Amino acid sequence: MTPDGTTVDVRFTELAEYIETEVFKPWSENREALELKWQRNIDDFRGLGDETWKAGEGNDWRSKTQFNVGRTKMIAAFSLVVDLLFQGGRIPFRLDANEEEKARAEGSGAAGQEDLDNRIEGMAGAIADQLSRCKADRVFSRAVMSGVVYGEMWVKRHVRVFRSRGYRAVEGTAVSGPGPESGAGAGVAGASQTRRYEEVLEETPGLALRYVTPWDMFWDMEAEDLADGEGVLERRYMTPYELRKRLSEPYFIADAVERAIDAAKKRWEGGPAADEDTTRRSPRDTEIEKRSKTLRYLECWVCVPRRVVDGFEQQLQSGDMDPKLTMELNGQAMQDGDSVWVHACLADQEVVRYVRVEREDVPYYRAVWEYELDTFEGRGVADNVHDMSVALRGAARAFEDNKKLSANVETAVIPKFFEKMPKTRVPGGIYRLSDECTDVRQAMMPIVTPDVGESLLNAIELFRQLLDEVSQVPKISQGMSPLGQSPDTAYEISKLAEAAGKYIGSVISNIDNGLIEPVVEDFLRWNMLQGGGEAWQGGYRVQALGFSSFQDQILQTQRLLNFFSLAMSNPVSLQEIKVRDILVRIAKSMRLDPDEVLLTVQEKQQRMAEQQQTQDPMIQLAVAEKQASIGKQQAEAEKTKIDGGVAIER
Repeated sequence: MTPDGTTVDVRFTELAEYIETEVFKPWSENREALELKWQRNIDDFRGLGDETWKAGEGNDWRSKTQFNVGRTKMIAAFSLVVDLLFQGGRIPFRLDANEEEKARAEGSGAAGQEDLDNRIEGMAGAIADQLSRCKADRVFSRAVMSGVVYGEMWVKRHVRVFRSRGYRAVEGTAVSGPGPESGAGAGVAGASQTRRYEEVLEETPGLALRYVTPWDMFWDMEAEDLADGEGVLERRYMTPYELRKRLSEPYFIADAVERAIDAAKKRWEGGPAADEDTTRRSPRDTEIEKRSKTLRYLECWVCVPRRVVDGFEQQLQSGDMDPKLTMELNGQAMQDGDSVWVHACLADQEVVRYVRVEREDVPYYRAVWEYELDTFEGRGVADNVHDMSVALRGAARAFEDNKKLSANVETAVIPKFFEKMPKTRVPGGIYRLSDECTDVRQAMMPIVTPDVGESLLNAIELFRQLLDEVSQVPKISQGMSPLGQSPDTAYEISKLAEAAGKYIGSVISNIDNGLIEPVVEDFLRWNMLQGGGEAWQGGYRVQALGFSSFQDQILQTQRLLNFFSLAMSNPVSLQEIKVRDILVRIAKSMRLDPDEVLLTVQEKQQRMAEQQQTQDPMIQLAVAEKQASIGKQQAEAEKTKIDGGVAIER
């Protein structure tokens, strides 16, 4: 019986019924508003949006061009964050010793401090290697793209076996052979050694990460933080084969798996049926018509009333899991506050996996791109640019439509003045008019459509500027200048970059708090509890460095550029600075290789020599011209002197 007093026909167990009716159903209903927004955002990203700016837009002959400027902003924001966060594929974090470890190290003197530093470095290196092994940077990058589009970022932690292949020499396979002339290799006294190798497969259990699309996530939206809610649930679809493979994993119930597979088989034999799950799914699930993954799988980490849990465990121990068993869900008993955390997986409403857990065992992490004040949803770049994208696309389409009309002259005709009615006008065409027509203007007149392109261009420019503002990702952050403009000074460029940096910095801070820090803490917990790195174990605290490294990089670059600009503006200060050293630091702060962008000593000497060789012939020519001019002047002076003497003698 439900809280409203109606009787429920329980299909399987009370636990399954509780999860279906008291958890999944209300959480999916609470998510309906988000689903509409997510669908709109992914359509905008893919250029499939159908909202219009003016009446008749996109109909009939009108322009249907998708000016997808919103996608450009989304890609720019994604690239900025990923480029700043995951440099070299490494996750930015740091381990610090807690107060107890610090006190112990200080009590042991310099040797204790050195040992602590070595253990911290070893543990940090082990976690970095584990994150690299499971391709954590790629998982986080997909989550960041999800944040750009949906405003939500979800990552799941799970245990998997990592397999690596190697080769080792087989004992006793060294054999003497012919000399190097036979191609076998060098040997002693004409002999060589050959060795046979065998392939070795190493299997190591460890933590791994997986991106989860928000379309598959359901959670307690009444809680401000995921850790304070009543649980989280992931929905997936799989084939019976995939479900059967999971029997090798712990806590799976073999009989329940077989019942779920049999039910799926009967449903398949009965022909395609309508899916009972009416919640929206990701485009990948909805756009594939011929789907083989039709078995719905709910992975639940939820808080369940103790009475329901105890009843299910009794059934599990007794083996009495009759599908026709009828139970009651007493609403009053559900609200007594006596609840426990469980991990249960449902395959078509059959509980196929079950175990009691603690709240800290929940393996999901959530972060948002932007926080919406006093709401349960995150906000992404797609939300910010939607309205301006629609307006800009509409204005651009209107410009295109106007050009179609104004650039293609239309003609009004009176058919009775034509002997044969022409279908269209063509250059150099000859039209036979009737004798009644005394003037060609009686038969046809051009219809001139006013060209309003200039006013539409003004609107387009306004919308583009507003798009920069609402997205908070200006064109200067994309390596472009505003349309028709360019920053006049280095100071203006730095201010534009700084404004964009503050917004990106807040996003990176959200990723630090929601994803990077809790993920690294769980990897640290795994290493502390599972062993394998006992020499590095200790009391550590995790600090995510995404925002710190971003802030350091941005501030350092801006300070160097401002200092260099100030020094270059004054000849006196220019003589006092080390120009090359500053340029090297600027290049490094921008993650450029100084050896690739700056001239070496040899290259500078070669350039100076080339310039000197180019200038030498010109200098010699100038000297020769000067000497010729002097010789000419001397000759003229001598001639004047001689002419004067002759005149005196006369």
